[in-house]
Amino acid sequence: MGRKKQLPKPTLAESKAAIVFGGAFTLLCLGGVYAVYHVSSLRSVRPDLNQIPVYFKRVQDATPFPQTLDPAQFQTANIREAYSVAKEIPGVLAQQPCYCYCQRMGHRSLLD
Repeated sequence: MGRKKQLPKPTLAESKAAIVFGGAFTLLCLGGVYAVYHVSSLRSVRPDLNQIPVYFKRVQDATPFPQTLDPAQFQTANIREAYSVAKEIPGVLAQQPCYCYCQRMGHRSLLD
């Protein structure tokens, strides 16, 4: 059997560097786990799909109506027709809930 080779002992500076690196790495990992958990918990907040979103019960409450986009700017016939109808009956659309639950984006009814 041969002699085991002795490894040199680390210096004090090398030990401190290893401890600092290990601590920083641990904090970084913990911060990453916290961030992933925190973001995923925010995304898990889903609207109650059984609840009717906001809308106007009276046409007067929705006035002045937002300006409808010009239907001529759309190339798809179905979209062009939808915007034409929206221009004709804004009061009706203002009284229809928008079921994409996007009221955080400023949608107050299907007209928006």
